[in-house]
Amino acid sequence: MRENRLRMVIGGVLLVSGLEIARAQFSSPAGPSFEEAQAVWKGFWTAVIVGDLKDARKYVHSQRQHLLPGRHTPEELREMASQMAHCRLDTNPLSESVEEVIYRVMCEHRGEKAESQVGLRRDVDGAWRLSLL
Repeated sequence: MRENRLRMVIGGVLLVSGLEIARAQFSSPAGPSFEEAQAVWKGFWTAVIVGDLKDARKYVHSQRQHLLPGRHTPEELREMASQMAHCRLDTNPLSESVEEVIYRVMCEHRGEKAESQVGLRRDVDGAWRLSLL
């Protein structure tokens, strides 16, 4: 039961409008370093947990920012963020291209496990931001 709840939390924040993501027009041969990806992940959830959605939007790709907070209240988002404290990015990307990098997110709490994915896409200003959460 808790595993399903974690999956719903992970998958529900920015996917309200589906997974259609416009293609970035950059040709950099490498994605973000793991440290950069992890900083974006942690920065987003840290901003959400303190209720600063304006700051949280800075970590979301410009084409997805309008989806935050979506159908969620600030209280629901803070609850999601507290659950995300039990999650971490896998160090090896599942897929990597010049446009987007997908990481596995692994969550474990009180013996329960859940797994999902998070994507980072290069934005128009060159920064890597969350595109799939």
